[in-house]
Amino acid sequence: VMTFGMIILVAGIVILTTLPILL
Repeated sequence: VMTFGMIILVAGIVILTTLPILL
């Protein structure tokens, strides 16, 4: 079961990896 913390962690990684590409 994926906890809420893991969802935030995955979302943070995705944001950190996509922001440099968008910028």
